[in-house]
Amino acid sequence: TIHFENFSDGEGEYQLSNGDVLTAEEDPIGNIWVGTEGGLNYLDRKNNHIKRYQYAPQVPVSLQAAPVLSVEQIDNHLLFGTWATGLVQLDLTTETFKHITEFWMEDSPAFIHVGKNDKLWMGSHKGLLLFEDKNILAHGKLLLDYPALTVYESISGDIWIGGYFNLLQYSSSGVLLSSWHYNQEDKSGLLPPGEILAITEDSSGNIWLGSKGGAIQLNRNTNTSVSYTHLTLPTTPYV
Repeated sequence: TIHFENFSDGEGEYQLSNGDVLTAEEDPIGNIWVGTEGGLNYLDRKNNHIKRYQYAPQVPVSLQAAPVLSVEQIDNHLLFGTWATGLVQLDLTTETFKHITEFWMEDSPAFIHVGKNDKLWMGSHKGLLLFEDKNILAHGKLLLDYPALTVYESISGDIWIGGYFNLLQYSSSGVLLSSWHYNQEDKSGLLPPGEILAITEDSSGNIWLGSKGGAIQLNRNTNTSVSYTHLTLPTTPYV
C-alpha cells in the first residue's frame, strides 16, 4: 500500500510557510529543507515538526526574501537562492542569514549543486557558474551565458544541465561533452519544446527529461529519443 502524507500551509507546527513548494533537499540526517513562495522550512521527520524561516526585513540577520528557489546544505551552513535577491547563506549553528552579494545580486539562482568532487554548480536565467571549491564562493567560472534551469548528476558523475530548448552534458570538471537542442524554426530535434524542468536517469543509463511540452527518454547509446505528450498519455506530464 502506498501512503501519502500531505504538508500544506497554515499556522500549525507541522505546516509549511506556503503551499507553493519550489524546491526540496534532504539533509545528511534525513530531514528535509523545503523552499516555498513564503520562505524556507525545515521538516524534522523524527520529531514531527516543521521550523519556518520567513521574510523579516526589520531583522538584518533574518531571511530577507520570501520565495526560495533552490537549496543545498554544505557542512554546517545552507546555501539557497531567492527570487530576485540572489544567494543567501544560513549558518546552521547560529541560525543567522548572510546575503552573499558577490554574485547574482539581482538574479535568482535556479539551482545549487555540489558534485561528488566537491565542485559547486550554480545556475540561473543569466547562466551557469562552476566553483572549484564548494566552500569558496569566489572566482567562479562562467560556463554558459544563457539560462541554466535544472541540474542532474549521473551515476558516472557527469553533470546534466537543462535550459530553454537545450540540454548539455558536462564532465565533473566542467568540460562540455555533448549538447542537444530543439530547433524552434522547423520544430525538430531530440528535445521537447520549452524549458527542461526535470532530469533523471533510469537503470539502463538513459536520460529522462520533463518539460511543459511533455516527457522524453533520451537513449545515449543510439542518440535517439522517445517523446510522451498529452497525445500519448492520459494527461500532459509536467514533471
